[in-house]
Order: sequence, then structure tokens, then C-alpha cells
Amino acid sequence: MNDLSYQIYRLFSGAWRRRYVLITPILLLPIIGLLVANFSAQRYTAHTSLLIQETANMNPFLEDFAVSAMLKERMATMETLLHSRHILAKVAMQRALIDQHTSAARRDQVIQRLSSSLRVSMPSKDLIRIDYSSSKPERMKETLESVSNQFIEQLLAPERSSMEDSTLFLEQQLEQRRLDLEVAEQKLADFKDRFATNLPELHVGNISRFTQLKQQLAEKLAEMAGASKSLGGLDAQLSKTNPVIGRLEEQIVRLNGDLALLRSRYTDKHSEIQALLRKLNSLESERQNNLKNNQQNIDTTQLWQIASNTEASASNKTQQPLLISQLQSLQA
Repeated sequence: MNDLSYQIYRLFSGAWRRRYVLITPILLLPIIGLLVANFSAQRYTAHTSLLIQETANMNPFLEDFAVSAMLKERMATMETLLHSRHILAKVAMQRALIDQHTSAARRDQVIQRLSSSLRVSMPSKDLIRIDYSSSKPERMKETLESVSNQFIEQLLAPERSSMEDSTLFLEQQLEQRRLDLEVAEQKLADFKDRFATNLPELHVGNISRFTQLKQQLAEKLAEMAGASKSLGGLDAQLSKTNPVIGRLEEQIVRLNGDLALLRSRYTDKHSEIQALLRKLNSLESERQNNLKNNQQNIDTTQLWQIASNTEASASNKTQQPLLISQLQSLQA
């Protein structure tokens, strides 16, 4: 306990002996800091962050047309680009720091001051930070925005140029394809107009209709062949027909009918029946003689002449001769 009190006494005793050394800095340093702060040049800082993403990552369809920015590999290049006279001269012109009549020395001085006030860094992937410091806070925002715009434009110039060229190429190709499509559509319309019945959607119906027509044609040809054969047989039969024999057979049939009626009332010894029998025998004998002495085939033209004469003589009768009906069948 005595040792602790002794140690505390020694500390206070030493502090009292050095009281001026301890108190003087405490009193002077705030005053000196205040004077330095008031009389030293003040610096203001502003910064902007730029997020630059790869075009291919946002749209995989543009991967073949996009140019990679490669930000990490181009960090030194971006530092040089930010401090380039090309960018800073444009910024100074936009901010009215220089003009066309500004001297070269004054232009270099302004560009050098801007260059010393700018710094670029890359905090993370695809994120770029530009810091700008100035002794005057007025219009720092506008100057920083102008620097950022010029920097981004120059940084993405290769990619934008590639995209613009690709866009122009695609527009030209689309326009050419549109013109080709219009020509093809016009040709298709003309083809459909000229071959309306031969279109694919009507092909099945046309094939079915064509098959039916072929079948009908075959049936008509078969009918025509049969009719031609029948016509030839009828023509040959008519050419062998003798109108005299036809008239005799007609009379024989009529007399047989009369004979049947008489036999129903009289016997065969009746005079009328005997007379009919004599006529029948005479007609049969004449018919046999005509059949034995039948001439060769008669031409169809001659038969028409015979039929015409016979039809004129038998116009008052209800029944027509066999030859006339046969010739009428031949005419049909």
C-alpha cells in the first residue's frame, strides 16, 4: 500500500514539474490546426461509378457479333485513356474552359490540371470508379459527367462500332430477304392463278376425278365395241334378208290365224278350210322355192331402197314389215 501511494506521488510530482510542456501543446495545437485549415488550399472530391457489362452476357444471341471489353486486362489502358489529351480536350471544350482561340500553353495547362485531378479504379468486376478532385466545388458534377461520357464513349467504341456494322449488315440482309420474299410471293400468286386446278391441295381430287374419267372412258369404249359388233351382225343379217320371203312369211302367218279360226267352227272338209289350205300350200311352196333360189347378200343401201318402197306401199297398214323394223333398228 505504501509502495502504490509512493508511485502515484511520484507521477503527480513529475507531471507537476512538466506542467508547461504538457499544457502548451494542448493549447497551441487546436489554434495551429485552425490556422492551417483556414489558410491552406481546400480540395473537394467527387466520384462516379460505371457498371459495364458484357453484351454477350446480356444477350447470348449477340455473342458472335459482340466484342469483349476485357476490363481487367485493360486497366492500364483505361488509366491512359482517362488522361489522354483527346478526352480531356473535349471535356475542356464542353465545360468552356478552352475554345478555338485559346493558346497552346493555356490549353496544355488546363488539360494538365484536369489530368492531375482525375483517377480511375476498378473496385470489382464490371465496375469502374472515376474520382475527380478540385479546389472549387462549383460545377464539379457537370465536369465529372462530361469526363464519364467521353470515357465511356471511347472505351466502348470498338464494341459499338462492331454492333453498328453488324446492325447495318443485318438491316441490309433483312431488306434483301424482304424483297426476295415479295418476288417469291408474286411468283407464287402468278403460279396459283395460272395453275389453279393443279395446286397440291387439289391434286388428290384431280387424281380421283381423272381415275373416274378413265373408268368411264373404258366403259364407253366397251359399250362402243359391243355396239359396233352388234351393228356389224345386224348389217350382215339385213344383207341376207329377202323382202319377198318376209312378205310370204307374213301372209303364211296371217292365213294360219284364219285357218285356226275356221277350224274352231268347221271340219277340215269345209270348202273355206280347203281353200285356205291350198293357199297355204301354195305360199309354202313359193317360200321354199325362194329359199332355195336365195341370192347372195344384198347391199345395205339396196335394202334401204327396198324398205322405202315397201313402207310407201304399206303406209295404210297398222303393222310394218319386218325389214322396215330391222332397218329402223339399224338406223337407231
